[in-house]
Amino acid sequence: MISAFIYIVIMVLETLRLRMLDRKLNKEEWLPVVTESGQVTGRVAKSVTIALRNKYLHPVVRVALIHQGRLYLMNRKPDRVLNPGLLDYPFEKYLRYKHDIEEAVLNSVSSEIGDKEIPLQFMLKYVFENEDTRRLVLLYTSVIDDRAAFEKLGLVEGKLWTISQIDENMGKDIFSECFELEFEYLKNTALLKYTMENHA
Repeated sequence: MISAFIYIVIMVLETLRLRMLDRKLNKEEWLPVVTESGQVTGRVAKSVTIALRNKYLHPVVRVALIHQGRLYLMNRKPDRVLNPGLLDYPFEKYLRYKHDIEEAVLNSVSSEIGDKEIPLQFMLKYVFENEDTRRLVLLYTSVIDDRAAFEKLGLVEGKLWTISQIDENMGKDIFSECFELEFEYLKNTALLKYTMENHA
């Protein structure tokens, strides 16, 4: 009689434990593990991979916002794994498992400006690694020259930086590591295109 009661209690406790674990797993954000070419080889929980730091390579979408030849930069949120508090683009998002890149780009943008649509162009794919993280970075640009369209985005936490302002402050622990790697490329592509078109 007592052993049957103990058995029932153990079964109830185990059932409750499994339900709690199932709820936790359903709330977990899963990230794809990828190769340097972007091929998905598996998945891992975001909470786990953060604790393991740079063991796995995960895709991250970044969008540089350009207005009239200047880059819009704002401080990275304090909860970011990489360079919290340093200046960077307003849009960045991990690509989630079984989500496509377009969805990640839209999620990155909508987390800052809601449902507003902005023009997007893919620019660059590269691997970034430091002691805290490994990322397959997918860099996009959004060029918005119209002042009214830019102001309609409602971004208030950052400011527009000129090329010369950025050049003067490179390497001074002001900008994120990824931004400093990408800036020279942007300066010689999207930003150069604006300069050539508007000073011809």
